[in-house]
Amino acid sequence: TVDQPDLVDSISEVNVSDNYIFVSGTGINFDDSSCHVITVFDRNGNYKMTLCADPDAFINNLGSMTVVADCGDYIVGLDGNLRDFVIWSTDGTWLGNADAKDLFGTHYPWISGLCQANGTLYLSLTEERVDGSWDEMVMYRVDITK
Repeated sequence: TVDQPDLVDSISEVNVSDNYIFVSGTGINFDDSSCHVITVFDRNGNYKMTLCADPDAFINNLGSMTVVADCGDYIVGLDGNLRDFVIWSTDGTWLGNADAKDLFGTHYPWISGLCQANGTLYLSLTEERVDGSWDEMVMYRVDITK
């Protein structure tokens, strides 16, 4: 987390949960203008924290966050560009990430969507068939528990 509320210069995605507003985009105040971060606000618009994939460096650690979700005990980010599934605690501590290819057994997926129902995440990924004939959308159910 970072103690500065002005870290997103160019917004790429906004997601709203019951508790938070997640603003994903290109960060500012760093040497690398392509730095991607997620600035988190409460529902009243008050700055809470800034999320990144590596707590020690903000340079090129997130690609394109297609969805960020409040999952109760965790915050989950889906990075479509880097094909990563990223998890933070609700205090902003980076807990880790998993490569979508390894996690879902896919080749080169675009992580395109997420919805939640009763503590379960439903993810959609799109991927080209091996024979190149179609792009398919594949759904996965993920249970995030301690």
